[in-house]
Amino acid sequence: MPAVPPVVPPAAPYAPPRRLLGLSPFGPLLGKELRQMARRKRTYVLRCAYLGLLLILLGFVWLIFTNEFSRSAGVVQQAQRQAQLGQVFFATFAFFTIGFMQVMAPVLTSNAIGAERLARTFDVLVMTPINAWQIVCGKLFSRLMTALTLVGLSLPVLAIVRLLGGVEIDDMIGLIVLAAATATGSAALGLFFSTFIGRAWAVILLSVLVQFAIYVVIPACAGMLLSDVIRTARLYRFVQQLWGAWWPVVACGFNIFEARSAVGWWIPAAVQLGLALLLLIASALMVRRLARGAAGDVRPHAAPPGGFPVMPPPLPGALIEPALPAEPADELPTLAYQPTKIKPSRPARSVGDNPVLWHAVRQPLFARLWQRIVAVVATLGLLALTYVALANENDLDDRGTHAGYAVVFHSVLLLIAVVVSATAMAGEKESDTWTLLIVSPISGWQVVWGKFCGSLRRLLWPWAIVVAHFCVAALTGTVPLAAAMIAVVMSLACNLLWLATGLVFSLRCRRTTAAVVLNLFVPILLYGGVPLVLATTEALFVNDPGFDLTEVAVYHIPYYYEVESVDRFDRANYYGTGSSGRNIRLPFFDEYTSQTSFVLLAMGVTIAYLTLTATLLAWAALRFDDWAGRAR
Repeated sequence: MPAVPPVVPPAAPYAPPRRLLGLSPFGPLLGKELRQMARRKRTYVLRCAYLGLLLILLGFVWLIFTNEFSRSAGVVQQAQRQAQLGQVFFATFAFFTIGFMQVMAPVLTSNAIGAERLARTFDVLVMTPINAWQIVCGKLFSRLMTALTLVGLSLPVLAIVRLLGGVEIDDMIGLIVLAAATATGSAALGLFFSTFIGRAWAVILLSVLVQFAIYVVIPACAGMLLSDVIRTARLYRFVQQLWGAWWPVVACGFNIFEARSAVGWWIPAAVQLGLALLLLIASALMVRRLARGAAGDVRPHAAPPGGFPVMPPPLPGALIEPALPAEPADELPTLAYQPTKIKPSRPARSVGDNPVLWHAVRQPLFARLWQRIVAVVATLGLLALTYVALANENDLDDRGTHAGYAVVFHSVLLLIAVVVSATAMAGEKESDTWTLLIVSPISGWQVVWGKFCGSLRRLLWPWAIVVAHFCVAALTGTVPLAAAMIAVVMSLACNLLWLATGLVFSLRCRRTTAAVVLNLFVPILLYGGVPLVLATTEALFVNDPGFDLTEVAVYHIPYYYEVESVDRFDRANYYGTGSSGRNIRLPFFDEYTSQTSFVLLAMGVTIAYLTLTATLLAWAALRFDDWAGRAR
């Protein structure tokens, strides 16, 4: 009698241990990401830069505040001044922290999902026993810890404010909660865009511009359009509170400079956390969809050309029945001849001597067609909305309005130039194309020039909007032609410098976020740091009240020339000097000059920017082999 084999129970499905999955909804990805973020040098550079800017700003505020009041005062007056100084410190810290979180948080999460797809590790990530919710939560909170650490490192400022007085402890706690909530909402926005946009610079630009649109442009235009409807003081106050609950910067203004009962700290914090939750759910759904798409790429083998299916091999010990012969068909179907349509091939395009230039100038600002359509429609729609709102207030013909347009346009172009150029080389390093680029027989000048032209190519269509705006304003007679030319030329020429600095930082840094952060700090230090240093020097060493050293700093800032020309050209005796033809006042020198001399001065500053740009490009080209680590 044959032996009966033992009954083997079916194997239980694989259940990963709890240590692998993690005890929290964030999964094991959070710990891995935190360890990686802690070992990166750019984390410490970001902390030093944040604290350095905050201390410089607070020092500048302290110098201005102490110079306005004399030291010979009584005890009561000194206590009042200390309380006022504490309130000013608290307001400065609030606006700086909230604004910094709204700009920097999307930068931290800009390559959260896109980097995985670029490094071809996303398919491996979705094959692990980690669901989509754990992936997005781990990516978000690991990068969010960097932003929250910055808020924690700046808490000694609040301790100083508490010692000075003038601010309640409830306001301090509320500000910390609002800063953390703002960082969470802005980081979630960058994470959501990263799920379907692979380029980090596109995510950063889209996140910052979307926040600017929904927080500033749309509420301001809605207020101007509804100015005739909102007439009562109670309704106007309600609209202000609604705007403060939506935008954290306005909420800070309400809580610091007005009654605390207007808009509390907790309402805008709850709005930001709710927005972050919705964006996190949408990101998880997008990651789940991408995971299903990656799993759907594995298809069974197709049938051979003869049409016979591929049969699986028989199992060992299975009985194979002989196949029955097929019965002959009575009639064979006749198939009509259908000629195959051959698509005409496109003519071959010559690459040229510089393939990097050929490839870079053919990369648009947005990779997909639907992204370009959405970007163009949204940009033109917002611009048309501002025109309609200003026309409703009869401010479209005002010179000051177009001066504001010049500042906004220049700032948007600056942001695009900073982000796009900083990711030109760093994006190659994070992908598999950097090795191919440095081993190819291409000189450093060809690589640098090609990347620079590619970044300039992405800057042209936003600049075309600036050209169209000021051309219409010049043709209608609202803005003088010379002022329109200064605004158009300087908005592009002066921003070329940030394309060059971005290429330098992109060559020196390994990650796109580090290059973007460093390149973002350069214009901040040049346009804001130089006036702070001059004001500090004046407060410490100059006792003459009629000597304003800070006015020297306006000569290298292009905003001064754009605003001054748009607002004051072709206005005789604007300052009431009575001197015909010399109506433009030069700061610091306290002299008046003509419009022709002012145009020449603006062109000289533009030439200085172009010269510095060419110098940086030449330096980067000469040092390219050393920085890239290849033999000459």
